[in-house]
Order: sequence, then C-alpha cells, then structure tokens
Amino acid sequence: MNQELLSVGIDVGTTTTHLVFCLLRAENTRSASQIPRQRIAGDSQILYRSPVHFTPLDQDGNIDAVAVYQMIEAEYRKASIEPEAVSCGAAIITGESAARRNAAALIAELSRLAGDFVAASAGAELESILAARGSGASSYSRRAGCRVRNIDIGGGTTNAATFLAGELENAWYLDYGGRFIRFDEDGVVASVSASAERLFKELGIEINCGEKPRECLLVESANAVAVAILDACLDSDADQAQPQYWFSGGVAELIKKSEKNKLVYRDMGVFLADALHRELERRGISYKIADQAIRATVIGAGAEIVQLSGHTVFVDEALLPLKNLPLLRVPQGPSLSSLLK
Repeated sequence: MNQELLSVGIDVGTTTTHLVFCLLRAENTRSASQIPRQRIAGDSQILYRSPVHFTPLDQDGNIDAVAVYQMIEAEYRKASIEPEAVSCGAAIITGESAARRNAAALIAELSRLAGDFVAASAGAELESILAARGSGASSYSRRAGCRVRNIDIGGGTTNAATFLAGELENAWYLDYGGRFIRFDEDGVVASVSASAERLFKELGIEINCGEKPRECLLVESANAVAVAILDACLDSDADQAQPQYWFSGGVAELIKKSEKNKLVYRDMGVFLADALHRELERRGISYKIADQAIRATVIGAGAEIVQLSGHTVFVDEALLPLKNLPLLRVPQGPSLSSLLK
C-alpha cells in the first residue's frame, strides 16, 4: 500500500536560514505475497519554500537560538502546517554555524518542529551529500551513467561530493565561503576567517580588521580564494574520466546573477562569485549552476534524506517513540558474523 508523507527540511547556515516542505510518496516494491519493502518514490513534490532569511546571531557571534526558532515557527504558520502533521525530514546546521557552541541545543529544539522521525544533524560530509542530492547532480549522474561533482559554496564552507552513476564516490569540504571577510554597515572589515588569514599571509595580501580596503584589494583577495577553491575541487586525476561540474549554494546563485552593490550582504559573496566565474572561464571549464542553487541543501534535507526500513518482526511499544538517535557509520573490517562468534 502506498502512503504519502509530509517532510520538512530546515537549514540553519552561516549566512542564511530557510526551509522547505515536501510531499513524499512511500511505495511497496514487493508483491502482496511477500514481506513488504518500502521505498521513497522519486517524484517528491515541493509544497512550500520559505524566503531565504539571514541567520540571526547574538552579540557574541553565536546563533540567536530564540530568533531562529521564532523564524521557523513563523514559516510554519505561513505555510499553514502544524508540526504534528510533519512525518519526517531533517533539521541541519551547516557551514560555520555547526561549530557555534549553542548549535547542539538549537538543533534539539528545532527537531521538535520536524516530526517524529527527524534526522537532526550537522556535518560537512552530510552537507556535501545533501547539496548534491538537492541540486539534482546525483540523480542526473544516475540517469546519464556519468561522473558528476557538485560543489556547494556557502557562507562559511565549500562542500564537494562526487557521484558516479548515482553512487557516492567521495565527499569533502573546505573552510572557504563567501563570508571569508565580513564588513560592518560602513564597509569596514569586521572579521577575516582563519583560513583566509593563512592564505593571505602566504600570498602577501594584507587585509586588517578596522580598515576599509580598496576595491582592487578585495578583488585580489577574492581571486585568491577562488583559485584555492577550484584547485582543490577540480579533478586533476588523469586516470579517471573528468566529472561534469555542478555548482550550488548561495555563492553559485550569485554567479547566475551578480549584484551591482558588491557589499550588499556585508561579505565577499559577490566578489567571490565574480572571481569564480572569471577563473572558470579562464580555465575553459564547462559547468552548470543548479536550478535551485541556494536551496540545494535544504531541498536535499527535505526530500532526499528519508530512508525506510524493511518489515519489522517485533517491537516493544513501550520503547516508542525513539527520537534523535545518532546515526553511526560502521567501520570497514571483519564482518559482523565473525565478530559475534
């Protein structure tokens, strides 16, 4: 018997916070005489996309948990959806926000809004995979039987994942994003990320907090970060077929449509997008910007993270519901049967 599930994806990122509601269809792939095997069909429907909000931070630079929670609650009301109606989904904290000291407490609170079967998680590898699934890169790889690398560039990090014929080959991240320099309302440098500071020191680029750099210096710094990202993410292994390159994330959205006001977001996102576009053209690299570039991760969280188990033989209902259980990766090594002998 087929069943419809309402899923939510909530993404609290370094720069932005947003969510999507999706309608998923679970279908039984076995005949009536066999033990049921449920799977999520590939025709999910997005019911509601929230506006993209700036992630509120407190005076200490930590996530303003109360403001984020109120923002998400307000989007539920706009979508006319009650938390009790949500069956599954994911609330994730991505980018540099995952390292904030109150991230774990916030994700626990958000999980109360995301249904009984919610994956509340944060982590660079997961973010890379979700972005590649939400951008459509992984499904395209499966349909075309080819290798595709999705490069998701957000505010705090760059997350890359490679799929071959729909199967994950690798995933990794870099500590570079559009907020490698942040500015105050007057265009004065408020902060420089640690990774950018190290890169600038190597290249002799001097950008200091409390100063207002010339635009040519900002262009130079963006070029340096763009080269660092592309050097790390573009395939140089001659033994493998070169992948197709897809880009997603807020910075990729700006490659599609750059802003005239370069500091409109009080960071280097526009400068970095322009620098990436120039460097990709200079290298002669063909690429695709995802249709839903800025929403790729949250779409992946809302529509691509759910998996259904097989037939349950026995369960003690006194133990249910089980919520917020950590997902553990089983290390490669001896088989489970050999360990139990």
